[in-house]
Amino acid sequence: MGILIAMFASIRIYILASIGLLACAGSTSGQDGTNPESVAAIWAGGVETPALCVGRPQWFVTVIPNGVKLSEAADGRLKKGESEAAGRVIYLDESRRLCVLEIAEGNLKSSPVPLASDPFPRAGMELSCLYRNETCRSLVAGKDFYYHGEAFTVPFLRVRIAEADKFCRIGVPLLSDRGEIVGLVSELELELDNEAHAIPAAQIRKVILDLERFNKSAPSWVGLAFHDQSSTPVIIEVKPDSPAKKAGFEPGDVIISLNGSEIEELIDLCDAPFNLPVGIPAKVRILRGLEELMIEVTPTFPQASATP
Repeated sequence: MGILIAMFASIRIYILASIGLLACAGSTSGQDGTNPESVAAIWAGGVETPALCVGRPQWFVTVIPNGVKLSEAADGRLKKGESEAAGRVIYLDESRRLCVLEIAEGNLKSSPVPLASDPFPRAGMELSCLYRNETCRSLVAGKDFYYHGEAFTVPFLRVRIAEADKFCRIGVPLLSDRGEIVGLVSELELELDNEAHAIPAAQIRKVILDLERFNKSAPSWVGLAFHDQSSTPVIIEVKPDSPAKKAGFEPGDVIISLNGSEIEELIDLCDAPFNLPVGIPAKVRILRGLEELMIEVTPTFPQASATP
């Protein structure tokens, strides 16, 4: 028997990675017209990255530049106009260098910006790249599970940016035509000068929802296993004492959709651990024999660890 690929576990995926699945769990933020780049994070050496207010007025998400030691990330400050405030790191994912900074309530008053609810940012989707109150045209080119032989722990969006020299900068937000955040530009370099990888909004949404409910975030766990020798998302094992077992999944079930997003092959499920918030029920449509069923399952944190 081939290798089992465990779904919803905190593992590094080498063969399979992802297409974004956004949990239908309600909005994590509101919109009041606030410029999402009005706040900047300032790191050691004076390096600045855009910081976006998300979830709560005192929470800001940003991407830490590669030139900044992660051990110095706790020294990040937030700046809005002439005002500054010290930021405390409450979440850090070292692989993506994604972090959430918290400031004292009342300082740098900001309103949370909206995160896109589109579960699959499709190739060709038009975006706006925002940097220092200016925008340029960009679009989604795809989603990378791996690049040049390197498999990613968490998948990235691939985007093309019209004015790359000016706008292709770490932490720069990508906006949909509705003004929602679709992703944040990372610092990974690609072959084409006008292409960049971006952290999808789905992954940020999960982090924020986890922090709001549990004061921590980690990949979600359901307890299903699939076979890597087939592209069909057919379950071959349901882990004992798992959310999947409690929900009623059975070996042989085929996943058809997750929270309304169609699942055509196994690869469509591979980033679910990084998109599904813990403690919020997910609706899974399955094929069992010749019958379609809807099952509701509530992801938990991995049994072994709750650290990203």
